[in-house]
Amino acid sequence: MLFTSNSPNRQTPKPQEPPWKRSLRRFMNHPATDVFVIVLILVSISLLIAEILFPNQRYIFESINLGLTILFSIELVLRYLAERKTSRFIRRYWIDVIAVLAPYFRSLRILRILRLLRIFRLGKLLNRRFSGIQSWLAFSLAQHFWLIFLVITLVIAGAVTFHLAEPNNPQVKTFQDAVWWSMFTLVGGEPLTGAPAQTFSGRLISLIIIIAGVVTFASIAGIIAAIMINRLKPQMERGDMDLEELENHIVICGWSRSANLLLAALQNSEEYWDKGIVLVAEFGEGQPEDLLDKTKIVPSTLYVVKGDFTRLEVLERAGIQRASEAIVLADQIRDRSDQDRDARSVLAAMLIEKQNPEIFTCVELLNRDNAAHLSMMGVEEILVTDEYAGTILANAQRTRGIITMLNELFDPTRGNQFYKVPLPDAWSGKTIGNIFDTLKRDHEAILVSIETTDEHGTPQLKVNPPNHMTTKTGDKLVVIAQRRLDLKNV
Repeated sequence: MLFTSNSPNRQTPKPQEPPWKRSLRRFMNHPATDVFVIVLILVSISLLIAEILFPNQRYIFESINLGLTILFSIELVLRYLAERKTSRFIRRYWIDVIAVLAPYFRSLRILRILRLLRIFRLGKLLNRRFSGIQSWLAFSLAQHFWLIFLVITLVIAGAVTFHLAEPNNPQVKTFQDAVWWSMFTLVGGEPLTGAPAQTFSGRLISLIIIIAGVVTFASIAGIIAAIMINRLKPQMERGDMDLEELENHIVICGWSRSANLLLAALQNSEEYWDKGIVLVAEFGEGQPEDLLDKTKIVPSTLYVVKGDFTRLEVLERAGIQRASEAIVLADQIRDRSDQDRDARSVLAAMLIEKQNPEIFTCVELLNRDNAAHLSMMGVEEILVTDEYAGTILANAQRTRGIITMLNELFDPTRGNQFYKVPLPDAWSGKTIGNIFDTLKRDHEAILVSIETTDEHGTPQLKVNPPNHMTTKTGDKLVVIAQRRLDLKNV
């Protein structure tokens, strides 16, 4: 699922927003919250069908549904409090508000149909959180899945609504009869069971189902699938995908041959699995969809802003003020010289650091001579890819087999990885030799380096530090381990 922004309007964060509101918004946008809401929606729709199948137990089902309605009401109130703008809440959740109000009108039986509106919310959430499942399937299979899902939804919705609208219709006495009526009407384009509608609501429902059947089955299934999937899914997805909701996200500026590997590595890393990623570049028509490797990348947490990342308004649309990290690639989306690419990277880094001095920035350069400008700006990491490529090739020739080791260390999907962890207070004053033995014995980890400061407070990085070196409070350890270490309680 990709959300692409082409709007020229700037998106600036509301100044001095209360911390509780930011925490509430993170909680409401957490994947676990969405999964909980999905379960509630499925239970709510099942209860509506159960009320029809088992009318004698209707009051029990209605009592349970009242409890669900209270939970949905609480959820909407919390989402309202978490929103930055009331207008956005109304625009995104007006259907959910109607569905929540429907159970309170028990005297108007037909209004219970409105609870089926939650199907649309279900579709949004499933697309948002589980769209990565489609990458496991061939695209054609995904098309057929959505076509079947659409047909089943139309049949069930038609059966439920018609049975609620005309519970005393002599030719549609049971819910099973309503299902067959809905199915035949959808496929044949007319009520084949001969059950005429007796009310205006019933006629309107019949007309909607007939039209839906004509649209669904009038053309070849493959064409219908392509049109409906490509047109309807983005409309469902845009409702919950808003760049203004992102906080502590990662902004990636530019596109290069390594971008697919970068995105896959970030999404498979345990530190970034729930973080949003904003991709900013001068993409053309059909991009970046045509450039993404969908077998490795899950698009549910990927946002796209089309524009020149060296312009301040484009970075603001990407929420650079609220981002926690930024990566500037040597952009290859347009045909430019290496010097121009480095100049754009330096300019982008300058704008990023100016707008968000606390952000952690990593910049890819093609020429080491441009690194001095970045260091003065406060850029934390500078990578000259050609230099590393040449060094790795030389070491591969000198130390055969090292590539296999590097493949594991830099691949977040398998084996051991590099991790940086703060030195526990209890280990302050201990020697590197003692810490090395403890890490290997108790945590199956290997100490690689230590970040410390000298007597003047100047930061230092010591790779393979000597055994007699003594640690102090504030040091950070770089280790190789199979998972991130939790050393808080050692």
